[in-house]
Amino acid sequence: MNESKVLGKFARLYVSKITKFGVMLRSFEEKDLEVLLPNNQVKKGTEKGDFYEVFLYKDSEDRLIATTQRPYLSLGETAVLEVKDVTGLGAFLDWGLAKDLLLPFKEQTKKVHLGERVLVALYIDKSSRLCATMKVYDYLSCDSPYQKGDHVEGLIYEILDSFGAFVAVDNQYSALIPHNEMTRELHIGDVVKARIKEVTEEGKLTLSLQEKTKVQMGKDAELIYGFYSDMDSVAVRQSLANGTIEKYLQKVKVQQDDVFYIPAGTVHGIGAGNLIVEVQESSNLTYRLYDYDRVDKAGQKRELHLEKALAVADLKGKAAPRQPLRVLRYTPGSATEFLCRCKYFQVERLLLNTEGKSKLAELYTGSSSFQALLCLDGEGYILTEDKEKLAYSKGNCIFIPANTGKLQLCGRSQFLKISC
Repeated sequence: MNESKVLGKFARLYVSKITKFGVMLRSFEEKDLEVLLPNNQVKKGTEKGDFYEVFLYKDSEDRLIATTQRPYLSLGETAVLEVKDVTGLGAFLDWGLAKDLLLPFKEQTKKVHLGERVLVALYIDKSSRLCATMKVYDYLSCDSPYQKGDHVEGLIYEILDSFGAFVAVDNQYSALIPHNEMTRELHIGDVVKARIKEVTEEGKLTLSLQEKTKVQMGKDAELIYGFYSDMDSVAVRQSLANGTIEKYLQKVKVQQDDVFYIPAGTVHGIGAGNLIVEVQESSNLTYRLYDYDRVDKAGQKRELHLEKALAVADLKGKAAPRQPLRVLRYTPGSATEFLCRCKYFQVERLLLNTEGKSKLAELYTGSSSFQALLCLDGEGYILTEDKEKLAYSKGNCIFIPANTGKLQLCGRSQFLKISC
């Protein structure tokens, strides 16, 4: 079969055969397609006829293979990926799969280095292999949800003296800072904040350099994230007894749209001035180690759980948390940004704009997990396969059971999407 029809794409395939190496998957649409899903990704109790949502790529021996893992980008999409290695072939990028993605030297617009994050697109080379390219102009979308006057953030991927600085807004939308708007020195790889000066007839964004207006947050807008340096139970007890515990707790400044992953056992707290969405595994057990000596209306302090907390707390010093790599995936009418992924849950940000478009955005809920949508801004409606409309607005939380199937989303809004 013509592998380019499926290579680098997601597909919903059914189990046609069970082997000692895994299960063979087939497609109703591509009759000649038969691909292996390895044993380590096959769910217990799988039977012939069961469906799997998989991504199709090639293994180290150039054989087509399926995976239930979700890479950071699929064919024709763009994303910012981290350089994991540089060899004689080019650079190898972490794209969320076990086999790293090759960025050939001829597809690099500048020399890249280990640990650097670069904007790339996914394409199929002449040898029918999936590769990355930094030449992303033709892969960027002209269908952004933004309007004149909006403030945006983007990455500079090319600079031409005759035009200006070419920018990928949100790593996916085509934009340009004209030469006469380049009010400071810019370089390829710079992340800039700018104001949209114009949206052209083609949908491309013309930008003017200007710092994005910060949302005013309280002066105490911070999080407690573990300890600055290693502690032990004796040191913790002593600092609690003499009232010095706060000087050992690591305080992290918080800005709008920040994301923090806090592993179980990490001592943490939420400072004043924060409005947060907290996502956690199916457990609501919290041990209170310290409560700032606060009292209730009756003058009573809240109960502490010192012994239980010390039994499970991670008392080692922690490095200051970094904001996660933001990876955007574009689909008609919407864009999805990965925020956090662990073995218990996955959190994404969904940007929706179907105004003036003939086709609605689509959301598919398979058998592996429910989905929860929390509307952060905007309004619209969700259309089920039975043509039932569910209206939503800012602040609504929508629970979508597994196996709901395909939903259509309409509106101009922003969601958090949570799944297991």
